[in-house]
Amino acid sequence: MKVLNQYIQIFALVLVANFSFANPNPVNSNSIFDLINYQEMLEVDLKLNMDEVFGNRRSEDKHKAVLSFNDNNGVAQTWNIKVALRGKFRRTRCNNLAPLKLHFKKNDLYEAGLAKYNDLKLVNQCMDDSKDFKQLLVREYLAYKLYNQITEESFRVQFLKINYIDDQTGKSKTQYGFVIEDTAQLRARINALKIEKQYNINQEKYNQDQVKLMSVFQYMIANPDWSLGRSHNVKVMLQEDKLIAIPYDFDFSGIVEAPYVLLNEELGIATQKERVFLGFESHTEELTKELDIFSDKKSLLIQTIKECKTLKGRNRREMIKFINSFYDETDSFKLPLQKNKVPTLGE
Repeated sequence: MKVLNQYIQIFALVLVANFSFANPNPVNSNSIFDLINYQEMLEVDLKLNMDEVFGNRRSEDKHKAVLSFNDNNGVAQTWNIKVALRGKFRRTRCNNLAPLKLHFKKNDLYEAGLAKYNDLKLVNQCMDDSKDFKQLLVREYLAYKLYNQITEESFRVQFLKINYIDDQTGKSKTQYGFVIEDTAQLRARINALKIEKQYNINQEKYNQDQVKLMSVFQYMIANPDWSLGRSHNVKVMLQEDKLIAIPYDFDFSGIVEAPYVLLNEELGIATQKERVFLGFESHTEELTKELDIFSDKKSLLIQTIKECKTLKGRNRREMIKFINSFYDETDSFKLPLQKNKVPTLGE
């Protein structure tokens, strides 16, 4: 009996060891994103070699950096990370700092008791240091926050005041930006799976309700810079047995109105604020359910804009006016170079 008990104990230890090995980083409610996502604007220090990181806009190299901030409990956090340039349009067109990706070490996250999600996209202030361009950044950040109010199937964001410190000269430069939740964490939150990037996916493979809702949101903010066919500025993933598309990159939208936007004449729009429906054309035949959702969320969307302290008065009024204009125009959704009748809000 004693020998049998010893075998049972050994077997139990093996099971525990195997389970621990299979789950080196068990599901945790907190990630590095959650650690910084606790107030509207968080001040951080990012120490790096400025010339090495931003000097060559075509570089794919990763560079050492140190990220420091105080967490919600006032505890000083210091993380040795790596940063790399990312993006396409803004990487080459921005006359200020190109966007970055922040790479955390998974072992460091594990030792801190955090989940494994270790890649955060950082959207920097694209143009010069003027207050107007800071407000453009806030407006894009708010586009993400508005979609958060529509659905949980959306990227979370955190606005930052960033003190860039050159580790070669000691000189510092303060600017603004926001980080975007790791895509892997988003998938885990909404029980979705990663798929390889695909193009021209058949419509029937998508969750029609999700795509409709997403397309109406893109229409509301007048974003012409996305495509399901090309998987452009949408993350396509598998949820249950259907594909869903999560949007990102809203700087070309009319609600942001960035000065560097180039209009696509093929869409038949003459200004940034002109809306065009880029979802599946057949969806415009029945959007009553989706428009009811937007009708129910109207006051919450406007409240989200009003409560953003980082957004200044004129920009706040412009964004609210633009949102209201969407609710006045939903009797007719404009398709590229044509119009199609759809239900109005509340029908």
